[in-house]
Amino acid sequence: MKSIKYKLLLIFTAIILILNIGIGTFTTTAITNQLVRDAHDHLMDMAKQEARYVQARIDGQLAYISSLAQNPILLDEKLTFDEKVAFFEEEAKRSGYLAFAFADKEGNATVFNSKHETTNVASREYFKTALSGQASVSDLIISSATSELVTIFSAPVYDQGELVGVIYGRRDGNTLSEIVSSVSYKQTGYAYMINNQGVTVGHKNTDLVFAQDNDIENMKTDESLRELGELTQKMTSREIGSGEYTYHKVTKIAGYAPIQDTPWIIIFGVEKNDILSSINLLVKTLALISIAAILIGALITYFVSSSISMPIKTVTTAAQEIAQGKFDVMLSIKSKDEVGQLADAFNLTIKQLVNYQGYIDEICDALQDMSHGNLRIELHKEYAGQFKKLKDNMQALLENLNSTLLQINQSAEQVNSGAEQVANSAQALSQGATEQASSIEELSASLAELTEQIRKSAENAKSAHEKSGFAEKELHGSIDQMKDMITAMNQITLKSSEISKIIKIIDDIAFQTNILALNAAVEAARAGSAGKGFAVVADEVRNLAGKSAEAAKNTTVLIGETIKAVENGSRISSNTAASLEKNVEVTMEAVALIDEIAQTSQEQAMAIVQINQGIDQISSVVQTNAATAEESAAASEELSGQSNVLKELISKFSLTETNDLLYSKNDNVDSDDSFLLNNNMVSVTDGKY
Repeated sequence: MKSIKYKLLLIFTAIILILNIGIGTFTTTAITNQLVRDAHDHLMDMAKQEARYVQARIDGQLAYISSLAQNPILLDEKLTFDEKVAFFEEEAKRSGYLAFAFADKEGNATVFNSKHETTNVASREYFKTALSGQASVSDLIISSATSELVTIFSAPVYDQGELVGVIYGRRDGNTLSEIVSSVSYKQTGYAYMINNQGVTVGHKNTDLVFAQDNDIENMKTDESLRELGELTQKMTSREIGSGEYTYHKVTKIAGYAPIQDTPWIIIFGVEKNDILSSINLLVKTLALISIAAILIGALITYFVSSSISMPIKTVTTAAQEIAQGKFDVMLSIKSKDEVGQLADAFNLTIKQLVNYQGYIDEICDALQDMSHGNLRIELHKEYAGQFKKLKDNMQALLENLNSTLLQINQSAEQVNSGAEQVANSAQALSQGATEQASSIEELSASLAELTEQIRKSAENAKSAHEKSGFAEKELHGSIDQMKDMITAMNQITLKSSEISKIIKIIDDIAFQTNILALNAAVEAARAGSAGKGFAVVADEVRNLAGKSAEAAKNTTVLIGETIKAVENGSRISSNTAASLEKNVEVTMEAVALIDEIAQTSQEQAMAIVQINQGIDQISSVVQTNAATAEESAAASEELSGQSNVLKELISKFSLTETNDLLYSKNDNVDSDDSFLLNNNMVSVTDGKY
């Protein structure tokens, strides 16, 4: 599948296949839709034609029954009833009727048969219509005489211009089924008839007729009949139309039309697959055409792709040989198209690669000499293209290497001298750092002692603050208790006043009792000896009243003294509360001063901590400086040793004779590179400072 030939073959075959499938699908779909539309139109036309045919037959029967209504035998009084029966029975047999009957204007009907059957048809629509003077045909009904499904044709009967009754004839209920059974369409098409209520009145399956099958009602209990039921409901609007429905998983197309002057609609239905049966031949034809087109297209694509892929394969083989180092390859493709141009360009590339091989060999030799330390090299070939730029860069590289190595040699000597100076300075710095570290340790010890004293002061201030806070709370509690006591004394005063009022009432009662006792004594004296006992009681009551008054008086005096004592206690309590409040204020001021002292002590402690941290940092820096000085001294010694090694390495290179090469050939060195070298020299010599 990696071959371009097979890729092209696959792509173009797929394109042809997709196009054929698309065209076939579009064509089949378009023809299918057209066939379905034509079927709808054709079925509507057939329904209209059959409706006209049925209407013509109905009109013929109405004309017949109307002519029978004008037959003089019907009203001939000279004929006996049996003679009339014989005539109408013969006429019924001849015309295909089951029987004829005559009904007067009240609907009382007599059937012309040997049984002399009678019935009343006043409620029947066909009777009412005929009685209005118009011949009519009834819907499929159950006969009131025979209880069978029949169709009634009726017509008015006149006697000398006066309506005297109605003649009607019964036809078998299969009459409409016989009419539609004679009609067919394709393999599965057939016709049937329904009335305005959707009831089947004519069908090749007469069981549906006698069962009064109604698809509008059926869809209420069978969801699979919903499409048919809705289409049937649409038919009852008595309009010409068509539609599709699914019945027992088979899709059908139906065209329908109403039959004028009747309560019936005729329907033509056919299976959709029957309509589309002609599509199968078309599909087979399109499939054969598609297969032929695919095969022809694949064959053409194969030859075309082969003509393209073969030259490309030849070029690919040549490229693989070149990749392996074989430059004696030459392509002989005579094509004038893009592939031929590719081959010519490839041949030119091979020639140029042969020239490039010489450049590469000379450069490799030069690089090998450089790897052995020989920088006295010259490139003699004339280079072309990018290789010329490579030659120029190679020569510039040689000159720069010569200049750089000479400068490195000079710099190594300067580094050696600077390293000795750095070592001396580092030794002096290390001695000074050691002395500073000793002084800092003494200062750190003093600060540690001061920190401990400040910490103790802060703790004492904190303890004093806590105790002052406790004293403040206790004073506030005492003030609250004093206030409660004052409130209680005030309540005692109020209650004492209320007791005084009660005692006053008792005193008044004792006074009244005393008066009553006096009155009782007076009355007892008037009564003489009979009132002596009552007088004794009155004296006792008066004595008790006197004692009560005396006790109330003494109680009043005691309560008054109590009130004075309570008032004095309240005044003392108020003074005590005021003193306590002043103590609270003084205590709060003391607490504030203690808080300020504690805060100041904490700030001093924090400051000392920060000073300690600063001293620790200074100590760390001093120690670091000392270590750095020692490391610098060691590094200086190492640097001095490395500079000697560097000088030995440079001595292995074969450089140009003069030491002024850097300055004599600055025009071959890039200005940026020269600036960089000079800066590097300055940074090395100034490093010791």
